[in-house]
Amino acid sequence: MLETKREIFDFLVDHTIQIAQQVEVGETSKRSEEFRRDMNALWDNADDLSKGCPHCLKGMPLIDDAWNYIGIEHETKRMFFNSDKAVGHDEVGIIHIKYCPECGAKL
Repeated sequence: MLETKREIFDFLVDHTIQIAQQVEVGETSKRSEEFRRDMNALWDNADDLSKGCPHCLKGMPLIDDAWNYIGIEHETKRMFFNSDKAVGHDEVGIIHIKYCPECGAKL
């Protein structure tokens, strides 16, 4: 079973090359290696959004205005809601989440 993003990425690159090798004849291996190199360069240079997400990793609320508050607690995998805080409501709704709604990182 593929578990990491890197394992899935490598599988997809290898699978794409296998498909290409079944269709093309000639420069397939040269082009396959160029494809693998280019895809790996793209992967290595891409930003990992979950590393810097201000909401799930740094505790910045998704919404915090005069009326509403929505925040994420990474450690307990919960999202907190508080609406109508301007009129004195201090009741908080809580739901359990598995992924950050902003960046998609697994919590």
